[in-house]
Amino acid sequence: MKRIYWPLPLLLCVVLPFAWSSAVAEKIVFKRLTTAILKMDGKQVKFWEVYQAEKRGHLVLVQLGRRYLLLDTKEKEILEIAPSAIEHKTKGNAVVWTPSPQNEMKLESAEWSMHSVGPAVAIKVRLSAEGRLIEVQLPQRPDLRSLY
Repeated sequence: MKRIYWPLPLLLCVVLPFAWSSAVAEKIVFKRLTTAILKMDGKQVKFWEVYQAEKRGHLVLVQLGRRYLLLDTKEKEILEIAPSAIEHKTKGNAVVWTPSPQNEMKLESAEWSMHSVGPAVAIKVRLSAEGRLIEVQLPQRPDLRSLY
């Protein structure tokens, strides 16, 4: 007499889709911040853009000409992203990045500081290898909870 283990195929049908979805890299969408301010070594930069992740507010993508730097304010680290890994959306002011180890390089950073400066959050970080100081001011939403 053969025993049929029917829970095993059912379990595979339930578990495999979740395993597959975690293996597929998650895309992160960044929205352009039009009111952000960027300085390098205390001077204005000519060609730049600043983007912030929609769902992960601690990720800030800085475009300096053709160079992309990802500032992770939570982990206090900087990644240099290959321009080929960034996809510009045709509609709106958004870019999409799919994280992958071959398209990113960790940069040494020091002197991280984040503080509120009125209606903005100021982030200062020094790139150790280059000795350059990056200053980014991101607009923050006012806290309206006290009005309710």
